[in-house]
Amino acid sequence: MKKTLSLILLSVLILALAACGAAEPAPEEANGEAAPAISEQSQTNDDSQSPQTSSDSTTLPANYPKDVLPLAVDAEIIDVRENPASKGLEVMYVSDNDVGTLCDFYEGALKDAPDLNTLETADGYMISANMDGVGYNIMLSEDAMNPNPQYAGKKSVYIMLSGLE
Repeated sequence: MKKTLSLILLSVLILALAACGAAEPAPEEANGEAAPAISEQSQTNDDSQSPQTSSDSTTLPANYPKDVLPLAVDAEIIDVRENPASKGLEVMYVSDNDVGTLCDFYEGALKDAPDLNTLETADGYMISANMDGVGYNIMLSEDAMNPNPQYAGKKSVYIMLSGLE
């Protein structure tokens, strides 16, 4: 079961990274440490189950749990997507930190979760936990961003949250 979930999450990460490869570069001034602006969710006329990109996809929305799961200080946010159907949020960023340091950082942030689980992958880690009704899934990759020259050598962090208020 864990291996199947790991493969599914890894596939989602690879697809997300492939989709980001052709995207416009993120503005330099957008970093995860400040992010005070509240992004407006794009409006659609149907009840689509797919994640929706925020109108400013480089800032964190107000419902992101910064106090529970902060971003790395040097985070360069690439994309933020909201999914109202699952009360979900996806955040993708890159960092110059070592992947082991990032793993320790997120394990420390989620240390109070009763079901914290860390799985080592070929190029990083997958961390999952449930706490206070919110599901946390974090994928850390050593070289997923290497095909993109702008982010080559940086570590990718893909955070998926579900059950947010």
